[in-house]
Amino acid sequence: MSSVKITIYEVMALLKSVKSSTSLFLFVLIATLLPAISGCVNTNASENAIVLPCQDKTSKDVTANKSIPKISLVIDGSLSMLGYVKLANSRYIQTLGLLDTILLSQPGGVEYARLESDRQMMPRSGVVEAQKSGFYTGTSSLIAKAFEPSSKAVKDLKEAKDRLVAVVTDLQPDGGDVNLIGKKILDRYLKKPGYAVAIWGIKSEFEGKVYPPDNAAAFDYSTKGKGIDKGRPFYVLIAGPEAAISDLVKQVKNQGGSLFDKDSKFALFSPSYSLDKIAYAKELKEPPTGFSTPATIKAQDGAIIEDRGQPVRFLEFDNRAQSQKIEFEFDDSINNDLISNLQINPVLSLQSYDLDKQKFVDTPDTAAIKLEPSITKNRIALTLNLNPEQLKSGTYYLNADLQAIGINLPKNWEQWNDPTGQDGSKTQGLTNFVRSIATNVSAVNQDRQPAVARICLAIQKS
Repeated sequence: MSSVKITIYEVMALLKSVKSSTSLFLFVLIATLLPAISGCVNTNASENAIVLPCQDKTSKDVTANKSIPKISLVIDGSLSMLGYVKLANSRYIQTLGLLDTILLSQPGGVEYARLESDRQMMPRSGVVEAQKSGFYTGTSSLIAKAFEPSSKAVKDLKEAKDRLVAVVTDLQPDGGDVNLIGKKILDRYLKKPGYAVAIWGIKSEFEGKVYPPDNAAAFDYSTKGKGIDKGRPFYVLIAGPEAAISDLVKQVKNQGGSLFDKDSKFALFSPSYSLDKIAYAKELKEPPTGFSTPATIKAQDGAIIEDRGQPVRFLEFDNRAQSQKIEFEFDDSINNDLISNLQINPVLSLQSYDLDKQKFVDTPDTAAIKLEPSITKNRIALTLNLNPEQLKSGTYYLNADLQAIGINLPKNWEQWNDPTGQDGSKTQGLTNFVRSIATNVSAVNQDRQPAVARICLAIQKS
């Protein structure tokens, strides 16, 4: 004989439906029999619920170490930088002032250096001097030297490990070997878990000579009477712990004003593609016609599919539903600066609910579902192409990770690349430099393709 399960709430409803004298009799009767039938009473309405796993509790954020590093500010003192300070209050001069203000408040401390053929330590007052012509007398610019630790840091390897360096330069090294800069950044920073490099480019007023890095003849360039879009670019290269870079960049963006406008560029590259946490798909705002987004799903055997706090989304439809392209957005835990250049590949897992086994089992039949990830304005979206006709009636669980498989070359940086070496509003070799960083980041991470976003979707077709 099968037991009949009854909830306390059903008992109370029964008592309310009869007269008071009868209720008293029933109450006494139920109180007497309750111990005997207690095994048949279900006091938890979700006792048979199935909770689908979604969050990965074993993943570890490599940026979790929020230790504050010491910062090195290195300013290129070569003659090619002189034109940036010839015009009063140029965007270059403003940037130096901004960096000085922000770095002065950093609790990890700051060291300052001037760069030409070597890295020369200087006091903080050197930042003020760098806003004047007398600072720029160097006949050589070995930018790669800026990413080598100072002699003091070499003696203290522990200190060197957590150091962040910010280099202000026109990115025109001797001989034009920008790949050497990329190699130094790779060896010194990008091979370390949780380390990254950021490139911030700013167009500035300029009045002076441009020295092509391939030793071609110098030429005069002036921005007088021109819009800032014809300004000469300079760059702040930042390498170190990604958490520290993100914090520094956030402060710069908050206080930089117009220095982060359309006449500037920014890119962040990290081998770990690390995020504060993985991003999960949001609830659909407006499901397509014929589809609904219930709070739970009930399988054919009565099992209830719940989220229980997991970021599982629900989608329900019947056999009248038509093929749809359903777009999912993701929560804001993604580092947008990092996401913008990622190559993303979806890895799909589909399970169906087995009525005999009373659990979800893998199914190879994924023909009804196609996933198309996209990145627009530094935000990930996922289009779910769903063909209901190819899906049998039943309950399904779709779990898809959007894996980072590499880094794309940011196309908008090509706008500032000078292939001729004769355009003062652009930078010769810029595309090669950015490509070297992107290539190095992808190479470091070729054996690890972490998920940056995930969609967990329970599907019911009735």
